Amino acid sequence: IIEDSYVEQIKNNLPLLPAGYKEKLIKEYGLSDYAAAQITQDKEEADFFENISACTKNYKAIANWQMGPLKIYAAEKEIGISKINLPSNKIAELIDFTEEGNVQFNVAGTKLLQALMEQPNEAVNSLATKLNLVQTKNNNQIEDWINEVLTEMPDKVKEYKSGKKALLGLFAGAVKKKRKGTADMQLTQKLLQELLNK
Repeated sequence: IIEDSYVEQIKNNLPLLPAGYKEKLIKEYGLSDYAAAQITQDKEEADFFENISACTKNYKAIANWQMGPLKIYAAEKEIGISKINLPSNKIAELIDFTEEGNVQFNVAGTKLLQALMEQPNEAVNSLATKLNLVQTKNNNQIEDWINEVLTEMPDKVKEYKSGKKALLGLFAGAVKKKRKGTADMQLTQKLLQELLNK
């Protein structure tokens, strides 16, 4: 007779079936049902996620990258996602660098990812700096950029002050465009509200 504890040990060492792995992604990793379903749709996707999750705890961000920029890149190259020529720890480095707010997600998923594919041995922060993609978090610098934008849009400033608060997005977008995505957007929005509400 096989002891229950031995049976349990065998069970624990068996690879999780897609349904079981999906539950793990939702319960333990905090992924949405949709993201978990996408990642467990085949073994290649599941293994890819698992390999990166061994290098970073930003699980939701891994899923966003896997379903977004990395999948787009793989499709453009007509390869499976596991054939992307970057080691898991390098992808994790890119994800963590972006999650820390050093670079905007859309910029990281296009320009920085492409640069990393071409120079896989280069540190992510070094590449981002060379390409001038790192977000500025300097209050004075961002205030200067905001003031430039507000000076160029006096009519819109009047409209904002008369109650059209939705224009905040327009001003933030103008700063983003002017600085080519290098202004920290959270800080930009905060400073915009402060300057406009004076």
